Amino acid sequence: MSGRTALLLLGALLLAACLPEARLAEPRYFTPLQPAGSGVDAAVLRETSGPLLRVRRVTAAAHLRERIVWRRSEVEFGFHELRRWTQPPAQLVERWLARELFERRDLRRALAGPHPTLEVEVQAFDEVLDPERAARVQLLARLTDARGVSLHERTYAVERPLEGRDPAAIARAMGTALDAALRRIGDDVEEAL
Repeated sequence: MSGRTALLLLGALLLAACLPEARLAEPRYFTPLQPAGSGVDAAVLRETSGPLLRVRRVTAAAHLRERIVWRRSEVEFGFHELRRWTQPPAQLVERWLARELFERRDLRRALAGPHPTLEVEVQAFDEVLDPERAARVQLLARLTDARGVSLHERTYAVERPLEGRDPAAIARAMGTALDAALRRIGDDVEEAL
C-alpha cells in the first residue's frame, strides 16, 4: 500500500470517528394474539374420553418463515425487511392447533399407532395490501383414517381487516384470523371423527 493510500485511509477512519453514531434500523418482532375470550376455560380442562387423533408436524410454504410477508395480489408478494414473527408460522399454527384440538375439544392425542391422522399445511400467513389491508391465513387440512383413507380435505382461508397503520395491527388481525381458521378445522375434524 502506498503512503498516499495509507494517509487517505487514515483520514477516512478519523472522519468516521468524528461523525455522530448513526443508528442502524433493527428488526421488530411480533406475535399473533388470540382474540379476547378465546382462551381455554378451566371447565374444559378435564379428562377427555373422545376419539384419538394423531397430528403430524405442521408444514408451511417455503417462503413462510420469520419475515412477515406482504401480498399485493395472488401472484405478487414480498417481505417486510424489518418485521418478523417471533416464531415461524408453522410453529405458531402447530401450537395453536394442539390447543384447539386437545384443550378446547373432547379429543385425545395419539402419538403413535393406527389412528386417524391430521396434516396441516400453512399456505398463507400474509398481510394483504390490496384492495384493502387485511391479515390472511390459509390452511390446508387433510384428515385420514387409520388405513390412510381420506375422511376430509379442505382449504380454510380467513381474512380479517387491519385496524390502523401500526405494524402491531397485523399481529392482532393475524391472531383473529388464525383462531377462526383453527376453530373451523376443529369443528370439521370433530364431525368427521
